[in-house]
Amino acid sequence: MESDHLAEDPNSTTELWSLISVGDEIQLEADLIEKGEVLLEKSKLYTVLAKVDTQGEAYFDAFVVQSDLSGELVHVSPAFVSNYAKAAQQTQYF
Repeated sequence: MESDHLAEDPNSTTELWSLISVGDEIQLEADLIEKGEVLLEKSKLYTVLAKVDTQGEAYFDAFVVQSDLSGELVHVSPAFVSNYAKAAQQTQYF
């Protein structure tokens, strides 16, 4: 895996959106808590399983990851990403 990266402009969610691909790993700014339950922890890396964007049905651009705590799929805004690591191999689609 390549070294971790940070966007040059940490406020640029557009840049992060374009740099992070399915298969890459993301780290969050803070724990993601919903209804009093921690779904994602800031100390862990989460593999991006999919990307959804506002050109489809999504309310906001989001990376889809799976919670290792609850097992559910969680949408994460690029604005909530603090760090990411590129996958060793790019995901190939057939």
